[in-house]
Amino acid sequence: MSQKTNKNKKDYWKLKKYQQGDVLFIKRDDIFVENKKGKKQIMNENDNMKIYGNEEINKLDDDNNVVIALGEATGHRHVFLNENNNNLNINTFGYSWNDSTLGNVPRYVEIANDNNDTNVKAKLTHEEHNPIELPSGIYKVKIVREWDHIGGVSRNVVD
Repeated sequence: MSQKTNKNKKDYWKLKKYQQGDVLFIKRDDIFVENKKGKKQIMNENDNMKIYGNEEINKLDDDNNVVIALGEATGHRHVFLNENNNNLNINTFGYSWNDSTLGNVPRYVEIANDNNDTNVKAKLTHEEHNPIELPSGIYKVKIVREWDHIGGVSRNVVD
């Protein structure tokens, strides 16, 4: 393993993480959103390289709430409700392929407001978990994985 890879792994553990059930948000201070030709893209601050270039794709429900993950079997969802986050802009970028029971989960979430106030927090809710608050910023979104020692396989956590 190269020295650069070891450094990146050490830095990963320093990143601020927030978890609600099976959904993990990793705060990324080294990336930013840039408007280019009317489209938003996520850029790496260190080398100004594009990380993710698709325009934001917000998965909205009938009430315009931003849905992060949906349990198709239970109907439960990880969601930013408008009533809790009415002064915020919550944008999602791209979708990760995941187990079909989770629906499409965005690769990144941006939480911001029109005043560029960095002290704002967005509240994420779920029917079976306590709400969590995420400070403004950009987050990499992942589904937590678990290791089955008996079967010798890794799989997405399902809640």
